[in-house]
Amino acid sequence: MKKKKQKNPKRISTAARMKMKFQKFKQQKIIQMSELLEGKRLSEKADDSIKTFEELISQGYDPVHAIYVNTQNLLSFFAEQISTLPELKAYYKLAEKAEDEYMPGFPPMSPITSSFFTLWAFSDLRFGKSKETITGCFLDLIPSIGVGELHRKTVTEINKSRMGIYKHQGIKNKKIILKELLTQQEYQCICPAGYSGQKGELWFVRLLPDPMNVTDYHIVMTTPYLLKGQLENDWEAFFKRSSISPTNVGYEARLHKFMKHGPSAYFWLEFIFQSYVNHRSDAIFLTGIPDIKTSLPHAPESGIQMGMPMHFSSSE
Repeated sequence: MKKKKQKNPKRISTAARMKMKFQKFKQQKIIQMSELLEGKRLSEKADDSIKTFEELISQGYDPVHAIYVNTQNLLSFFAEQISTLPELKAYYKLAEKAEDEYMPGFPPMSPITSSFFTLWAFSDLRFGKSKETITGCFLDLIPSIGVGELHRKTVTEINKSRMGIYKHQGIKNKKIILKELLTQQEYQCICPAGYSGQKGELWFVRLLPDPMNVTDYHIVMTTPYLLKGQLENDWEAFFKRSSISPTNVGYEARLHKFMKHGPSAYFWLEFIFQSYVNHRSDAIFLTGIPDIKTSLPHAPESGIQMGMPMHFSSSE
């Protein structure tokens, strides 16, 4: 008699496999992070490279921004310490390829800013068969790590966050008012990069709320990318071509997935890289529409030589 084929075992997530290893190797040197396993120490200050909330406040940081900067440094420490685990091999292959290709920093070296790249790499870049992210793994491992509630809430917000395209509605009570193009949701914002902008501008940014629910404003966590040369209708038409329209049921979920993960892993990095035209210390200027390659100054199809970008005046 032929043996019946066994059904494929239930897929185990990367975080679940990592959790088992955390328990198995907790007393060994395979994971070199005693602070991570102690929890409390990590929540306050994992090492000298992680500034505490109080230190950031003393340096003039906005309180909400300080929470995110502290937590972002915490995630960097976490990612570094688990980098040797075989479960993370697929992630680091993708992340390192992107880092080598796009060289994140700031123009003129690269239009991919460090703030954009770090948040993209931690919360948007999916890896493995289970399509997980570093922030998702961190949240799943919290029972083993033991970090505080504030960091849990902050990582949760980072994990949910995405880039978006917003229209500048003016400034009210010293807050920048941004309205997302398709959802029409308005947000009061502060921009730590220092750029306040002008009414009517289109911003490509990532917004994060106060995880403590004390304030009613959002933080612009990336140096603003200002979209020049195309109108609101041009971007709405692009989304419609991508099957994302307010007239379709469930468009918000599709919009979230599209802006967070893109149709391919490096989609939004490639757009920024190919659409760069100019910059100032507190903002970066982009032009073009992702699926119209002739509109992107650094796309091969545009016919414009790399290294010879178009320029907008810094006052635009």
